[in-house]
Amino acid sequence: MSDDWTADNHVTIAAWRAAVSDESGRAFADLVHEDVILEGSALADPITGRDAVRSAIRESSRLYDRLEFTHETRSSDRTYFEWEGAALGQQVWGVTALSFDTDGRVARVVLSHRPLAVVDRFAAALANRLAQR
Repeated sequence: MSDDWTADNHVTIAAWRAAVSDESGRAFADLVHEDVILEGSALADPITGRDAVRSAIRESSRLYDRLEFTHETRSSDRTYFEWEGAALGQQVWGVTALSFDTDGRVARVVLSHRPLAVVDRFAAALANRLAQR
C-alpha cells in the first residue's frame, strides 16, 4: 500500500504471521507492546501482557486445520485481517483487528470468530490448552 496515511503502519499479513510464528519470540516482541491486550469471541476474559498474548495466539493457531488470510486493510493506527479456515473439523471465518500505540506497536488484538457453534468449541479447546500451560 502506498497511501501516505498507511506509511507508518508496517503491520501486514506477512509481518504478523512472521511475528507469531517466530520461535524465538523476538519478532513478536519487536511488533507488540509489552502491555498488549488480547480480546476475542473465543475468550472469556482479556489476556494481558506480551508473553501471555503470544502464548495464547500460538496455542490458538494450533487448533486450526487450515487458516488463510483473505483481505487486509490498514490505516495509520489500525490493521484488519479477514481470514477463513477450518478448526476442530469445522469451517470458521473471522477478523483480526490490531490497534497501535503512539510508538506504532500493537497495543490491542481483537480476534473475532464465527459461526457461534465453532466459537463455542474453539473457546473450550483453547481454554483447555491455556489451562495446561
